[in-house]
Amino acid sequence: LQFGCGFFDLRGFMGGSMAMLRWVAATPPLGTPDHVHFTALGYTRLGEVLYDALLAGFEPATAR
Repeated sequence: LQFGCGFFDLRGFMGGSMAMLRWVAATPPLGTPDHVHFTALGYTRLGEVLYDALLAGFEPATAR
C-alpha cells in the first residue's frame, strides 16, 4: 500500500496456514501430492479469483 502496489494474499485465498494439505485432500483435489503445485482445477480456481480481484477496482475509461 505504501508504494501504491496491489497485493494478493495467496495464503488467505487458500484458507490460511497449512491450507495446501486441505487442497490436496479435497475431492476433487485442488493441490498435487507434492504439496507445492495446484491441479488444473486448483489453477483454474486461482485464476478466477485473481481475475475477480483485479477487476474489482477497475474503472473503465468510459466511466471516468
